[in-house]
Amino acid sequence: MWVENSPIVIHEALQAGLPVITADVGGMAEYVRHEENGLLFRHRDVASLSAQMQRLAADPEFAGRLGRRGYLQREDGQVPDILEHVEAIEGIYRRSIDRREALRTDAMPGPWRFTFDTNPDTCNLKCVMCEEHSPHSLLQIRRKKEKRPRREMPFELLHKVIAEAAVRGLREVIPSTMGEPLLYEHFEGIIELCRAHAVKLNLTTNGTWPRLGARAWAERIVPVTSDVKISWNGATSRTQEAIMVGADWERALADVRTFVEVRDAHAAVGGDRCRVTFQLTFLEDNVDELADIVRLAASLGVDRVKGHHLWAHFDAIRDQSMRRSPAAIARWNRAVVAARAAAETALLPNGLRVLLENIFPLDEGAVDEIAPQGRCPFLGREVWINAEGRFDPCCAPDAQRRTLGEFGNVRENSLDDLWGAPAYRHLLASWRTRSLCAGCNMRQPPEGA
Repeated sequence: MWVENSPIVIHEALQAGLPVITADVGGMAEYVRHEENGLLFRHRDVASLSAQMQRLAADPEFAGRLGRRGYLQREDGQVPDILEHVEAIEGIYRRSIDRREALRTDAMPGPWRFTFDTNPDTCNLKCVMCEEHSPHSLLQIRRKKEKRPRREMPFELLHKVIAEAAVRGLREVIPSTMGEPLLYEHFEGIIELCRAHAVKLNLTTNGTWPRLGARAWAERIVPVTSDVKISWNGATSRTQEAIMVGADWERALADVRTFVEVRDAHAAVGGDRCRVTFQLTFLEDNVDELADIVRLAASLGVDRVKGHHLWAHFDAIRDQSMRRSPAAIARWNRAVVAARAAAETALLPNGLRVLLENIFPLDEGAVDEIAPQGRCPFLGREVWINAEGRFDPCCAPDAQRRTLGEFGNVRENSLDDLWGAPAYRHLLASWRTRSLCAGCNMRQPPEGA
């Protein structure tokens, strides 16, 4: 009549080879499977109970067959003894503890990398998935209508944060990932800051190389840079230009060749060899070209193809997500297989394989959580600073990451104070309980998974 969890009478009956008739709720329905080792009736339904009882009374052979099946959780049908039961419970706790430890986030002495939103409002393309500049975005329209000033980070703020962080182990700096960073008027100053503090530049650019052109930028960027991530979203001009509205396919190809040429020449005379990456957003419109993008990268001397699943900011692009349904996930998984095969056969000019990052198969449950055992790749390691100096914990779209809390501003507080503040430490300990973190597109399965 009520919801039992694990009735002893069911275990005793199954051990004795007797079929059980029980309600279709709670632990009762977990231990008794309908027409396998017993019968289920609708909870609190007298007529349903009567009907199931009548079935066994009328068919003793059927009743005997159900009874012989016994306990379904074991092949031999026997109920576990006390020792086995205790070991199973201990195993559940061990797995839970192991998962907690695997996902524990301990902070470094200071962030190893900063992303600065230097100029989020300044861009020369309108990529359909961009939080700020997409044709579907209302943010820019609202800013223009309300005549808000263009956001641009004061160079003095960059200088302050880099100087503070450099003595705490800072290794890389990423200028704006919203907006085109090469349009920031003080970009050359960032290069000089990196050189002065022995910090590497890690650049994400849309590949248009504004103001100076690909060769002149390459000559300035390559000597101080660890990685240049070029936004790339197709293996054909039609796909690339439809997603990255305003892009010029032929010009972009020529500029990649120029940049790689300068990079290789710099390395040939003993300079550091910065990595060149194609970075894309995985979309319904480009998923079938993923393997061809890998082959294109190899032919151009691009070392890595990296991407992430779509943050669906707008209703208009929700059907572009490869995590939207099990059918979309199955399609994504086929593309992963093809991309990995392409990486095995289409080699770079130096004979190495193109590195693939974040290109891994998903299970059907990934519509909710992409990597249940995956760590947060950012907390305790990286920090985002917005144009006004706000200290942010990750790269999630701004409206969503604001739900994680307020963590202070580098204009008013030292980096040490913010890095060690109670609000940030609490997030380090509790991120696994946040719905944004569970659904985050940036998590990856543990190594070897």
